[in-house]
Amino acid sequence: MKKYLKHYLLALIAIVVCATFTACDKDDDEEASLADAVVGTYDGDGVLTYNSSVDERFNSMTLILTKASDAAVSVQLLRDGANFLKSGVGKDYNVTKTGDDRYELAPNGSTTTKITINKGLATYQLPITKNGNPGYRLNFVGTKAK
Repeated sequence: MKKYLKHYLLALIAIVVCATFTACDKDDDEEASLADAVVGTYDGDGVLTYNSSVDERFNSMTLILTKASDAAVSVQLLRDGANFLKSGVGKDYNVTKTGDDRYELAPNGSTTTKITINKGLATYQLPITKNGNPGYRLNFVGTKAK
């Protein structure tokens, strides 16, 4: 009888010990970088305006964001598979989180060029010079490809 009591007591102690210890996880779970949250391909359309009037529409454009660093992305805007932008290509855009699943991307020091990502919807607004004339503005809107 003592033998069985000893086994029950050891089993009870083992259960109590197991129940009081929990698995330890890293306290600082690795979060995805800001760039990782927005990189990808966004398919959509663009509208070129001049002095707020529509000048030209571009169907089937593609915005490609690739990771340049944890807090920056490189930007490519394609139309018919060719690079649409002559200037600003390869320039890194800094990524800032502005809300829940909402990000703003802008080249360092720029106040007129920005990309807004809001729950997979990208809006890209930038000034353009067309045929030597400044004052044009491109507005691209696209959704993230799956």
